[in-house]
Amino acid sequence: MKKLFLVIPILLLLVGCGNLPTVEVNDRITFDINREMDAVFVDGEIAWSVVQVTDEFLSEYDSYVEFIDNEIGIRIAILPHTTLYDFRWIGIGWRFFDDRNENYERVVLYSAGELQAGIPFVIMHREMGSLPHRGISFVDANGERRYFTVGLSMAGPPESPGAFIIREFDNL
Repeated sequence: MKKLFLVIPILLLLVGCGNLPTVEVNDRITFDINREMDAVFVDGEIAWSVVQVTDEFLSEYDSYVEFIDNEIGIRIAILPHTTLYDFRWIGIGWRFFDDRNENYERVVLYSAGELQAGIPFVIMHREMGSLPHRGISFVDANGERRYFTVGLSMAGPPESPGAFIIREFDNL
C-alpha cells in the first residue's frame, strides 16, 4: 500500500512536467472496417466493399473483371470506390506461434496493374472452415502495400452467407 502512495505522486509530477512517454504515430493511412456494410473506409470515405454477386448486380455495370477461383461456391465482388493500385487476389496462409497466429500472403492467384474505381472484381469464391483463405492486397496512396483477408461468416445457408468478414493484416 505504501508503494501505491509513492507511485501516485510520481505520476502526478511526470504529468505536470509533461514527461510522460509519448507514442509516435506514423503516416500510415488508416482503414476503418464497417462490418455491417462489408466495406472499408479511408478518412470517412468508402474505399472498397465486398458484395454477393447476382445477375441484377452485374446488370448495373458495363464491364467487370472476373476470376474463377473455385468452381464451387458463391460469386462475390470486390467493388473499388477508389482505384486500387497493383491489385492482387491472394491465397492466405497462417503461421502459428505460441502466443498468437499471423496471416501471410501465401500465393498470388490474380494480379492487375490497377483495379479501377467502379469496376467490380468478380470471384467465384468458396471459403473452407472458419479461417479465411483468400484476400486482397494493393498499394495505397502512400506507396505502402496493404493486406486484407476476405472471409465469409457461414451464419446463413451457403447461397446466402451471414456476412463478409474483412480484416487487415501485416504480411510477415
